[in-house]
Amino acid sequence: MVSRPLLKSVTQMLVDLGINSRQVYEEDFEKQFLEVSANFYKAESNNFISTNSSSEYLKKVERRLNEEVERVKHYLDQATDAKIKEVVERELITAHMKAIIEMNGSGLVNMLKDDKVDDLLRMYTLLGRVAHGHSSMRKVMGDHIKDEGKAIVEDTEMQERPLDYVQKLLELKDKYDDILVNAMNNDKNFQHALNQAFEFFINLNNRSPEYISLFIDDKLQKGTKGTNEEETEGVLDKVMMLFRFIQEKDIFEKYYKQHLAKRLLLNRSSSDDQERNMIAKLKTECGYQFTSKLEGMFQDMKLSAQTSDGFKEYINKIESVRCNAIYLQRLAALLTFVPLEPSPWY
Repeated sequence: MVSRPLLKSVTQMLVDLGINSRQVYEEDFEKQFLEVSANFYKAESNNFISTNSSSEYLKKVERRLNEEVERVKHYLDQATDAKIKEVVERELITAHMKAIIEMNGSGLVNMLKDDKVDDLLRMYTLLGRVAHGHSSMRKVMGDHIKDEGKAIVEDTEMQERPLDYVQKLLELKDKYDDILVNAMNNDKNFQHALNQAFEFFINLNNRSPEYISLFIDDKLQKGTKGTNEEETEGVLDKVMMLFRFIQEKDIFEKYYKQHLAKRLLLNRSSSDDQERNMIAKLKTECGYQFTSKLEGMFQDMKLSAQTSDGFKEYINKIESVRCNAIYLQRLAALLTFVPLEPSPWY
């Protein structure tokens, strides 16, 4: 058992002996305390990291930092808090940062593969305390996402199933969006690394624009199974995130026009409102020039419908007039051949 009040009194006495300075406390105690702590943590970290996983090591670091905070609070002068934390961070994190991130079987890549959100949050928090911690994480994370995406877009079997191809990319994006929110505080720098990775691999396949257009076409057609209008809208919003990564947007436009024309001409669209909402999304991303022809197709369909309705109305009127003329002709003929009533003298 440690007498906390006694230790606190001793260290406070050293502070008071300085007479308006902390010189006695710093030179006769704090300096040696920090050196001993550094040697202790150096030896402990070398031993612990060689026999434990990255996850267990990070938990150990977290415990040690919390213990030092409590130790300062109960035993030492408050000014020592930042100094002892720097010692712990230097010896436990900075000195072993590469091993923590790249450890085989338990490092950052394995945490990402297995969706270990708690471990990822712990790594993000602890490595954020030292220089280059987050940048090292982003490098490894970005390379891993590129490898995962590249495996999808270069899979020959997947390329024969465009809808599954896009769905896999959406699932990959959802996975890392959740990790960013729940484990990395939605860090903009990590978001940028994620976007760069997606832009890299999605453009490795020059048919990605066509596949994305096909996927949208499937979602906007009548009779899409298992989805209501709100769910479809949510999926289309996610597809637009993939669309942003495409470099060959003119190729997408070419295919989208073809698919839209078929939906309109064959009356396959599930909803005109959804079609217009999709065009509005594209206009927001690419401007009026990009969607002017698409909107023109809707105007042509509207004009065609109005012309058709007007023609039907005209035919109905002509038919009505013709029927009336035939009726009058028959009535006149009938009246012509009506026999006269017999005279009274008969």
